[in-house]
Amino acid sequence: GRERLLARLHPDGVSLRALEQATEEGVVLLLSADRLVGGGSDYSVRQIAELSGLGLDFQLASMRAAGRAIPPLDDVVLGPGDLELARIGTRYREVGLPDADALEVIRLISRGLAPVAEAMRQIAMKLALRPGVSEDELAIEFAQAADGLMPLNGPLLDEMMRLQLRTVAKSDVINQAERQA
Repeated sequence: GRERLLARLHPDGVSLRALEQATEEGVVLLLSADRLVGGGSDYSVRQIAELSGLGLDFQLASMRAAGRAIPPLDDVVLGPGDLELARIGTRYREVGLPDADALEVIRLISRGLAPVAEAMRQIAMKLALRPGVSEDELAIEFAQAADGLMPLNGPLLDEMMRLQLRTVAKSDVINQAERQA
């Protein structure tokens, strides 16, 4: 099963170095799903900074704020999702959000979403795992389960953020009324 999985991943664009590293770390099973959710080995940190217009210093600060390890700047280890995150950082700047505030938002969202991501990983694995499934079949089914869940997350997160903003705004209005009384 492992050989079939590796033989399928390499032609899909996963480098031999990435396969070796994932095998050593025991996460080769997750590589198919990683590519579906924006991972991959398509860009270096320097390329992401240039393509997004974010600039290298802010790209590095954003990665640190998200709790990410900083790879060597020219190693091609980042994926399309990393580029999209950097482009969002550029849009934050375009609407006038100061870098310090953008980094704080990144830091808070990253911390808050870490347990959610772990729960989603566990749910996708429960959906995929069954007795007797080979490693390559499990990788495919895990990726399909994760892929099925991902389209729901964007709208859910958007509406949950709106709900939280409404709740905070109402709380603020009540606090002002209390202060005035």
